[in-house]
Amino acid sequence: MVDIDTVNGEATVETIRREGGDAIFVRADVSKSSDVDALFTPTSRIKGVLDILYNNAAVRLHGRDSRAHELREEIWDRTHSTNLRGVWLCSKYAIPILLKRGSGSIIHVPRPQD
Repeated sequence: MVDIDTVNGEATVETIRREGGDAIFVRADVSKSSDVDALFTPTSRIKGVLDILYNNAAVRLHGRDSRAHELREEIWDRTHSTNLRGVWLCSKYAIPILLKRGSGSIIHVPRPQD
């Protein structure tokens, strides 16, 4: 479980464990290459393998300034860097691990509407 929000990430892991699953939490900002590169290290060390990358990180900041001509650049940049760059970065760092292993899956899921 990866999230920029430690409280939310740890709560999600606890829910998974309470339901009988197994999970770890790694804090990372998926829009930053260094964070994404580093997030696969604890996963590989603790679990030993990577089977699935489930990309669903997204932010919806556009509701603050929803009309295109009023949208502030920082809102566009943050949305773009998380929702598009984040998916690409996670895939970029996961693919070599999956190729070395010879199997695995990458699943891209848009964040559900609130």
